[in-house]
Amino acid sequence: MTVLGEILPIAIGLAMLGVMPMIASVVLISSQGGTGKAWLFTAGYLASILVVTGLFVALGEGLDAEDEHAHSGMLRTVIQFVVGVLLLALAYRKFRSRGDTGSDGPAWLAKVDQLSTGRAFLLGAITGGANPKNLALIPGAAVSIVAANIPPAQQALAVAVFAFIGSAGVALPLIIPIVTGARSDQVLNSMREWLTRNSAVIMMVLLFILGWVLIGRGLSGL
Repeated sequence: MTVLGEILPIAIGLAMLGVMPMIASVVLISSQGGTGKAWLFTAGYLASILVVTGLFVALGEGLDAEDEHAHSGMLRTVIQFVVGVLLLALAYRKFRSRGDTGSDGPAWLAKVDQLSTGRAFLLGAITGGANPKNLALIPGAAVSIVAANIPPAQQALAVAVFAFIGSAGVALPLIIPIVTGARSDQVLNSMREWLTRNSAVIMMVLLFILGWVLIGRGLSGL
């Protein structure tokens, strides 16, 4: 499906922008009973991306049906352009606040290791589906899926692929204990420190690139 080529850059960007959820996954793995909680956290994150993306696709299909495709092309162009501008604004905000990130990250991270299994799943769902950066990116992918005019089964497959790739960053810490064995604690701690220290720069660069990608797509549709 050509639509996969359209959504792949956005999905990769979504995966790489999940820096704080990735750190939360690292913290959960290091806590008591952490492996199970980290898996549930990741499952909640993935489920929320699936649901929110599916809702945006359904909304896009509904809008297409209402206007009988008369203005759907222009609507997609406007959405892509607006989302691109929003991402550039978020990139600028990250640029302005790049020196404000504390060495320990956000305050909520300090309490992640105290979560129960149920709350770990809930936190994953919130950080996936209610994250402003995710909500800025997901409509761009949904627009590409709707614009492809593919059957519902293929749309569902595209949504699933997007969600799985977009959640890959949060899932990455889960394989580190398997790969590194006895060195896992050292590797996870180093990973957490590096991500916390560089999170603002990582997100700023990715938001800037993805913003221009979506603006370019929007302008090409004019």
